[in-house]
Amino acid sequence: GVALLLLSMTIGCTSPREPEQAQRWAVAWVESLNSHRVQQVAPLLGPGATYQDPLTGKPLSGQGLDIFLTMLWNGSPHSHFEVRSVNGNRDFLAVEWSATDLGALTVKGPIQGVFLMRFTDDHIASVRGYYDTAAMVGGVR
Repeated sequence: GVALLLLSMTIGCTSPREPEQAQRWAVAWVESLNSHRVQQVAPLLGPGATYQDPLTGKPLSGQGLDIFLTMLWNGSPHSHFEVRSVNGNRDFLAVEWSATDLGALTVKGPIQGVFLMRFTDDHIASVRGYYDTAAMVGGVR
C-alpha cells in the first residue's frame, strides 16, 4: 500500500529524471546487488546513506549495511535480482524488481518488490525495500 502510494506520487512530480538516467540508476543498483560484493554497492551510496527492508528492521548504513549484505549473500549465493519497471524524478526513484534463488530465506518462488530510492548530490541517500514477507516459508514478521 505505502509503496504504491509513493509510486503514484512520483508520477505527478515535475522535473523528471531522463528515462535513460533513471534506468541506469536502477540497473546499477540491481547489478551491485547481483555482484554479491560490498565493493560494488558502496560507490553508489552517498555519505550516511541508509538501506532498510523487512529483514533489517531499521535503517542500516556503513559497516552495519556491509555486514547485513555479506550475510545475505553468504546465505543465498545464487540470488539474482531483475528490474521490472522504473519510475521517478530527479530526487526519487521507484524500482519494481523480482528476485530468485533467495535460498537462505527459504522462498517458495520468485519474490517481487519495490526499491524506493532517494538521491542527494547524484548519490543514493536512502533505499527502502518492500516485498511480501508471506512469500517466505514461515514468513518474516
